[in-house]
Amino acid sequence: MKYLQLILFFCLSSVFSQSITYSLSSEYEVIWQPDSTNAKSKITTEKFILYSSNKNSLFISSNRLALDTIIYKGANIGDLQKLMSMPQPSSNERIYKNFDNNNVTVYDEISSTLFKFNEIIKLKWKLHTDTIMVKDIVLKKATTSFKGRDYIAWYNEKIPYSDGPYKFSGLPGLIFKIYDTKMHFNYELVNYKIYSKKRKLIIDYEFNSKLTTKKEFNLLKKQYYTNPIPLMESQGAVFSEETKRIIREKFRKRNEKTNNPIELNENDE
Repeated sequence: MKYLQLILFFCLSSVFSQSITYSLSSEYEVIWQPDSTNAKSKITTEKFILYSSNKNSLFISSNRLALDTIIYKGANIGDLQKLMSMPQPSSNERIYKNFDNNNVTVYDEISSTLFKFNEIIKLKWKLHTDTIMVKDIVLKKATTSFKGRDYIAWYNEKIPYSDGPYKFSGLPGLIFKIYDTKMHFNYELVNYKIYSKKRKLIIDYEFNSKLTTKKEFNLLKKQYYTNPIPLMESQGAVFSEETKRIIREKFRKRNEKTNNPIELNENDE
């Protein structure tokens, strides 16, 4: 049902396209603990990719990008089975950074509807003299606090891109490793490539998303995961009472085991 709605939506959506130009692609592996009450719940997610230039960047899970590549390039009904068999992303966030004004645009979805909201993020980094060696590469230490967590980052000044995974940026070099002090979230660079000629990544998120605020999006997301039935029905789904019970129970169990968001405090920059 979900992917059928997605295909129909994007086939009927705007024919315009949006692109970002990049000269660096970085692949990260993420280890996170979704259940703060159970340390054994720590899992390794799929790889995430960061496409960077000196003006902007896009951070997205590789599984999410694989799905989007099909959907946003004119998916049809014949692609439905392929979409359903592909690995699901651990995160649907597509994080776009504009370095000129410190604006971060987050594209995220609830059910099959894509939303976007903007944030101004300028992290306050403290640079340290500590260094470590990773595969003969010297990394320097920096620390910061963001949304209720304290972070330690290791960056390389010889890669002149002031960027990193998730919403992290602003250091004098590419971030290779960053993790919070409780080790609930850990981003680690797997590999990277600098291109001699700039490349383009075609994305259509801007023209196919609904503008909202972060506060409104989080409220709607909370309502959806508390009781997804009303939104699903508003999109045309029809369920028996037994199916509704099963869906609610599935979401209840998911909520119990997913209680550790990366951002704990909305007011803490």
